[in-house]
Amino acid sequence: MALEVQVMLFPLYVHKDAESAYSASFPDFPGCFTAADELNDLPRLAQEAVELYFEGEDILIPPPSDPEDMGQDDRYRDGYWMLVEIDPSHLRPARSVRLNISLPETLLHSIDATAKARHLSRSAFLAFAAAKELTPSPNSRSRNEGASMTTSKKDASLAGKALKRSKTAKAQKSVAGSDLAQAKRKSDPPVKKPPTRAKSKAR
Repeated sequence: MALEVQVMLFPLYVHKDAESAYSASFPDFPGCFTAADELNDLPRLAQEAVELYFEGEDILIPPPSDPEDMGQDDRYRDGYWMLVEIDPSHLRPARSVRLNISLPETLLHSIDATAKARHLSRSAFLAFAAAKELTPSPNSRSRNEGASMTTSKKDASLAGKALKRSKTAKAQKSVAGSDLAQAKRKSDPPVKKPPTRAKSKAR
C-alpha cells in the first residue's frame, strides 16, 4: 500500500512588536527565520526560508513538533503559533538512495497509520526512526556513565578487598613464622656452655 503525502504541517512561531514586521521562526529548523510585512505572506515566505535552509545540507527533514510541548519555553511566550504547509518535494537535502526492504504486513500497516497521523511519508518515518535509534539520548548516556561509575566503584572495592586480604595473609604469615620460631626454640635441646676456668692471680 503506497502512502503519498504532499505537504507537512510545521508549527511556525510568529512575533510582532509595535511598528515592526512579523518575524517568524521554526523550532524544528534551528536558525531558520523569516519575516513579512503582511501576515498573509508568511506561509509563502516560510516555504522559501525552509527551502534555503535545506539546500545542499546533509540533514534529514525532522517530524513536525507539537506547539503544546513548547508551551513552557520562555522563548515562545510573547507570540503565537501558526501551522504552515511545507512541501517536502521542494526541499533538497542529502541525496536519497532507493532501498528495497521486507517488513511484516502488520508492522507496515502500523507504520503507515502513524506516518499519516504525523503528516509524514513512509520513507520519512522510517528514516526518522532509524536516525533516532542511531542517536544516543541523554538518558542513555547518563545510564552508560552511571554504569561506568558503578563498575569503577566495584573495581575499587574489589581492589581494596584484595589488598586487605594480601595484608591479612602477610600478617598471618608473620605470626605463623613467629610461632614456628618459638616452637623450634622450645623443641631444641638446650645448648651447654663450656665450663669457665677461674683465672689464677699472678704472684
